[in-house]
Amino acid sequence: MLESYKSFITSQDLLHYVEWIQAVRNDDLTAFLSAYDPSDNPVGELFDPLEVVIAYGANTIFDYFLLHENYSHYYTPFNLSILTVCAIFKQDEFLHRMLAEWTFNDDDLIALYDYIIQYGSLSHFKEIYQQFPIQEEAHLDLLRLSLDHESIFYFLKAHTNYQTLIMHPDFIYDVVAFFPQFLSVIEGAEDLSYLSETDAFIRIFEFERFSDFKRTLDFCLKRGITAQSADDYGLKLIHLALRHAHEAKYVEYLVASGADTKALTSLGYPAAHQLILRDARFTLEVSHLIDFDQTDAGGKTLNDYDRLDHSEAFHVEDVIAMIRMIFNLDEKAIYELDVEEFYALSKLHGLKLFTPYITLAEFETIALKDAFTQRLYDTGLDALDTEGLSQVFQTKFNHDTDKTIQIMSPIDLLDEYHAMFQSFADANNATFKLASEGYEINQLAQIEYTFKPLKPLEKRAVVYSHLVDVYFIHMFYDIPFDHIDYAPLISKNKRFLS
Repeated sequence: MLESYKSFITSQDLLHYVEWIQAVRNDDLTAFLSAYDPSDNPVGELFDPLEVVIAYGANTIFDYFLLHENYSHYYTPFNLSILTVCAIFKQDEFLHRMLAEWTFNDDDLIALYDYIIQYGSLSHFKEIYQQFPIQEEAHLDLLRLSLDHESIFYFLKAHTNYQTLIMHPDFIYDVVAFFPQFLSVIEGAEDLSYLSETDAFIRIFEFERFSDFKRTLDFCLKRGITAQSADDYGLKLIHLALRHAHEAKYVEYLVASGADTKALTSLGYPAAHQLILRDARFTLEVSHLIDFDQTDAGGKTLNDYDRLDHSEAFHVEDVIAMIRMIFNLDEKAIYELDVEEFYALSKLHGLKLFTPYITLAEFETIALKDAFTQRLYDTGLDALDTEGLSQVFQTKFNHDTDKTIQIMSPIDLLDEYHAMFQSFADANNATFKLASEGYEINQLAQIEYTFKPLKPLEKRAVVYSHLVDVYFIHMFYDIPFDHIDYAPLISKNKRFLS
């Protein structure tokens, strides 16, 4: 991303497109002030002139900005602090002068130090940090970030204030969940039982190297964690391992360490059921450990759930049953989840949910499309033609580009405009559709809203992924279950024992 950013800021296309950039490149302050108009800047939402000044090292123009402007706490549209921009373009002189002239807080400095930790050196870090340290309240955040750079970490650790933070629960979590090479640093930790309430063990089971997994698990088992420990959602280590283990031998080692393969979740689901999220290969590799005939309280086996998930004909109770099993939550708790909580839980369990990015509006005639586009502009919404999309997706783009526009706002953020859309359909006695991108782009789902003259809005969807997405689209896009077509297209190797 950073290389793309650097190339973008210094691209020849921009040089020819934006008049004042040539002045910056030549470090000509008079020409810059003559050409640059903040109220009529063709790239005003993409980047700030100071970013270009930094990129080209335009000293004279930088002096002007330093004297007449204040960029304290400024972040670019790419969410880079202005200090980080200096580091990216290796403009240390500009960086030091900014830090001396303008006022930056700990968040701004940590954003800078995070970049140096990721891409810089210990000497560069020390040079800046010793002149511009952060407040003690922010030390923990910086220490946790420094785990990505061993020499910077040990430099910070040598300071008294940082030394005391290595036993902080948040720091210990980071080491256990992501940085097993630093386990010796937290050797003095005596009780790690609180980690079972976090997602730390999901991360441990996902380690790519078995040696890291084994070492970390052993470390935890000596410090208050048992092979029967459970997380806040009522899943024991064996259940988490079956859901997330990088390889089957991780599960085997956990079982050898005392985990019970017959253990049930807090809602009574057996170990085998956790494999609903795994592919056939992993399932077969742990099959010697697992009883696939075990049933839950509803009498269902893993195979029963698998049939539900890839059967096109679904019932509402099937959807709820699947979510109860995967989330290990009772039905009431499921209904109480808001969209952020539902999304976070799905992500935690390795499920990708439908998120719309492209919004298309399709009309019966070119004249209607043009009239609607004008209405959009009147409301402040932006629109583009779809020729570019059709070229990118070619035969997969199944829309008439002459009669289709792209609205530059996600479909789920357009609810406040539905009344206007409906009035357009009524006034023109015309039907038109508003839709998200389809399978050709996201491979998960598509939602479609049809506006008909003097008729209620009709919402429909087709879901290609899994039953959890069916519920998600029903609840959070307000689409009735009987208006959702389920057409699972997951490849066979993603199916249980397929």
